[in-house]
Amino acid sequence: MPDHLVKKTIQRCGNQLIQGNQSFNLNLNVFVVGFGKAVCGMCRAVQDLVGDHIVGGVLSVPHGIIHDLKANNKSHLLPLNDGKIEVLEGARYNTPDQASFASTQKIIKLCKEAKESDLILSLVTGGGSALLNSPIHPITISDMCNVVKLLTEKGATIQDMNIVRQQISQVKGGKLAQMSTPATMWSLILSDIIGDPLHLIASGPTVPTSNTCTDAMAVVEKYGLSNMLPQSVQLVLNDGLRTTPEKVLGTPNIDNILVGNNIIAVEAACAKAQEFGCTTLVLSSAVQGEAKDIGTSFMKMASAITKLVLEPENRLNTEHEIKELLKTILPEESIQKFIEDVKDVVSFDNPVCIIGAGESTVNLSKQHGKGGRNQEMTLSALVELQDLFQHMSGVNVCFLSAGTDGQDGPTDAAGAVFSTLDYSDIDIVIAKEHLIRHDSYNFFKHHYKELVTCGMTGTNVMDIHILLLSRSKK
Repeated sequence: MPDHLVKKTIQRCGNQLIQGNQSFNLNLNVFVVGFGKAVCGMCRAVQDLVGDHIVGGVLSVPHGIIHDLKANNKSHLLPLNDGKIEVLEGARYNTPDQASFASTQKIIKLCKEAKESDLILSLVTGGGSALLNSPIHPITISDMCNVVKLLTEKGATIQDMNIVRQQISQVKGGKLAQMSTPATMWSLILSDIIGDPLHLIASGPTVPTSNTCTDAMAVVEKYGLSNMLPQSVQLVLNDGLRTTPEKVLGTPNIDNILVGNNIIAVEAACAKAQEFGCTTLVLSSAVQGEAKDIGTSFMKMASAITKLVLEPENRLNTEHEIKELLKTILPEESIQKFIEDVKDVVSFDNPVCIIGAGESTVNLSKQHGKGGRNQEMTLSALVELQDLFQHMSGVNVCFLSAGTDGQDGPTDAAGAVFSTLDYSDIDIVIAKEHLIRHDSYNFFKHHYKELVTCGMTGTNVMDIHILLLSRSKK
């Protein structure tokens, strides 16, 4: 959990706070700022370590997270209510709003007022892009939301989305770190992006970026949005194209430190699967692509692995088949490793559990329903299995895809799950109709009641996908 990651990253020795080869003298001179879905637990760990030296702080956290953590028996992840740190909720459904804007202004004020002798501990996690927002004039919060909506509907990657966000914000792309000069800032970052690009996580408010308005416009053009942006956004980006980018104001005394990523979630899932007696394979921690295509690939892989076991004489051809179908969703090095690992699967005497993680996208049509990338991936897998299941006699299939943060799109679900144990209850025609119109939430809510609803979890390390194959007991 995020609190443990913080305590592994920074330690206290007397009145010194230490991280790596850096140290800082504590003398009632610590401020805490945070923004993202996992900063509550991170803040609690910081309070446990240096609470006696904290003099102030502001956290911008998702709407409803305090309720969810209490309801899920995770009160140990809530910041101590000692009157020093304000915990402010906003950004309902991961969308910038006036509440998160107001929280951002308080964070800016704190950073600007910090002195050279002060230490600002900045806690940064996924979700921070919506929770730390202060658009460049004349852009409004509504304009910024519109930009994010347009990019999301075109299936933009989080990397591309954050390149644009940086150029229309007063705080993203290292600008918050510049505001902290001359104080020292240690930024503890929990990654929610494949490859851990620190300058893009939460749009990189503490990491100076080399991206410019030229890069942002390239993203806009890539998704065919040049004539669809709000006028205020076009004005800001065009002004940026005509001017030389500003040099960094001073040299921020900042260390950006990665405290964790989605490998942690994969390892935890593997350990739990092994406890249940499963043969466990890691697909990759860098699964990416269109959610619908990934769901299809998982089911084709399920069919191929079944053939590996039931038709061992064709193993070489089947391994080649698996390799080819994974090319669209995995980097080459992950494919090679998985092919080696899958050679160990020779029976279903123990259930076979295949675990992947990453972040997919959904390219929405103009008219679409309600859902999220994990629900869409699961629905796609469910539909794809119809044509494959007849060749998988004697094998049960279960598939789950969910966000580790407990949120999936503008819904109250983290994702969805299905199993062939009740596959005959599914109306595939209805399932296909919902998939076509990107209405996965309503399918799982009304026709196949297998939404994963857990509330916000207090962490955020992308999505996790689990495929379970086991011998039928019939």
